[in-house]
Amino acid sequence: TGLAVVKMKRVNPDDLQPVVFADIDNIEIGEPVMILDYNNLSKNLLGGAFGVVSAMRGQYPSLEESESDFLMVNFPKVSGNDGGIIIDLFGRVLAMVSSYTPYGEAAELHYGIPVDIISKVCNSLIETGTFRRPFYGFTLLELNDSIKLQEDIDFDEGMYIAYVEPDSPAEKAGLIKGDVIYMWDGQILDDVSVISNTFDKKQIGSSVEIEYFH
Repeated sequence: TGLAVVKMKRVNPDDLQPVVFADIDNIEIGEPVMILDYNNLSKNLLGGAFGVVSAMRGQYPSLEESESDFLMVNFPKVSGNDGGIIIDLFGRVLAMVSSYTPYGEAAELHYGIPVDIISKVCNSLIETGTFRRPFYGFTLLELNDSIKLQEDIDFDEGMYIAYVEPDSPAEKAGLIKGDVIYMWDGQILDDVSVISNTFDKKQIGSSVEIEYFH
């Protein structure tokens, strides 16, 4: 997530006013928002831009980064956006800018870490100094024609295990390189999104039911 907690010394708490977090469940597509960011031209002023919420979607395809759906917002790309906060029309914080899409005209698409993830991660950092994520311990590949020919596989459904992390939950469950997982928590595993969509519902120590070809 790229989140960090900064401990400030010699600061009078009475001089600070905490921000108010919005309810992430009430955010709607098309909602107008504003970003407050770092102003490179004036070190004493905030930068800002107006935009709209364009989508709720995952930021990365990897399992470790699919903690929850990230916010996608459209507003102009300027230096200083990253790390800025996204607020609604009432001044409530919705998210923190994580990254943007570096593709020409699409560079106005920004990804934001919603406040529920910010709270979860930062509270854990304050209490324990770290943030632990569940993980399964394997790398999956699409079951394409090349893999099916190489491994003599004659079916189409499932995803191919290309790597198993030593001493991981996957290894302890008996999975090895070359296995094909075709059912994940009762769903046909035809795309990695089937896993990422259930990832945020799993806690460390919980179990997942799978069916696979060995």
